[in-house]
Amino acid sequence: MDNLGNYVTIELTDKDVQVHIDSIVKSMEAIRQDALTERGFSQDQADDYVHLATRLASAMEGLANEQLGKKVRSQITIANSNPKLVLFDSLQSDYWGKKNKEFLRGLAQITVQFMGDDFRGLGDTHHFWNAIKYLGCVGLPSEQRSVVLSTIVPFHTPDGLKPKIKKGKGDGLTVVVPKAGALPDAVDAAKNYGFTAVRFKANHRELAEIKKQYPSINLVGVENQTANDADVIAEVRVASIGENVKHNYHAKICEIAELQLPDAAEQNLTWSMRNHNTQGKDFEKAIRALLEKGIEYRSHLNRECNALSLFNRTEFGPWQKVSVVVCFPGQRYALTYVSPRETSLPDFQPISTILAASEKPLERRIDEELATALNAEYAHIGHYVKGALAGDWIYRRD
Repeated sequence: MDNLGNYVTIELTDKDVQVHIDSIVKSMEAIRQDALTERGFSQDQADDYVHLATRLASAMEGLANEQLGKKVRSQITIANSNPKLVLFDSLQSDYWGKKNKEFLRGLAQITVQFMGDDFRGLGDTHHFWNAIKYLGCVGLPSEQRSVVLSTIVPFHTPDGLKPKIKKGKGDGLTVVVPKAGALPDAVDAAKNYGFTAVRFKANHRELAEIKKQYPSINLVGVENQTANDADVIAEVRVASIGENVKHNYHAKICEIAELQLPDAAEQNLTWSMRNHNTQGKDFEKAIRALLEKGIEYRSHLNRECNALSLFNRTEFGPWQKVSVVVCFPGQRYALTYVSPRETSLPDFQPISTILAASEKPLERRIDEELATALNAEYAHIGHYVKGALAGDWIYRRD
């Protein structure tokens, strides 16, 4: 797709831009959620969204390094070979996961690395793709640039995918089928192509049975209000709208890392014959008493290294974000990383062992050992000594 151009110029890293990226993406997401709820958007909303996409593009230029720049250019190259991708919407991830895994994975990596601590799911790939499209059209003739800018909108319907729906048809973001019997196939098709709802007709007896299988039923109309078995028009919601929750616990684990506990609690981390059965337990009890309620932290004890890890894991489709504070006597490491989702809980035995080692500078251990052990796409680690920040590093996979 030549309209996207063939190159992007991205400058070197400026970490101060990170907070602006999160703020811009939140504003873009607010417009998108309103539009998805209404299943449409005004020209003013579209203009506001384009403006935010240009700001996000500028912030990406400020934060990106050479490797991230290559990833952005790669996305444009892939899109140039498939015109349908210019109308990509994150609701269509199931479809593109089958048709073009390379594009979807690359866009996910870009989103993870730019969002960093603020990564909250793959829904934001929609916004980053629109910012990339803007970067790609800079320098194009005005007519071509205008065509690309017209595709930078809060959402795209699946119309461009030419969806095949058994006994039904697409209408904007909704699949419409004539009868309830077509519902299972229609729901599967809706999820695959990126529709948000399926509309169907049923009587009250049918509806009662359907509600057992699809709890998210919304009654949108009644055709015959006088008959006991009146036909009703109802919808099944197949995509979550307005449920994008912020998941950034890095600031919280940094607060934990700053906590100063009594000497007796700190000493409880170190193994001795006197605390063989209680090593770390008094420390954990003391620190949990100070934690904010509502955030679940699991724990892991590395006896050999005298390290207790308190961690939270959140899953986002094929990705996971883990925030952990690794506690040693007198010092802590606050670590947030995003990696491909694991089927089991993270193993902090090797992580705390790497952090306990002192043969290499910490920055080398992060690049050479820790990032590999975590399989991290992104990692942020702060080192605290007696409550004071001694060093702070960010890792992004090349």
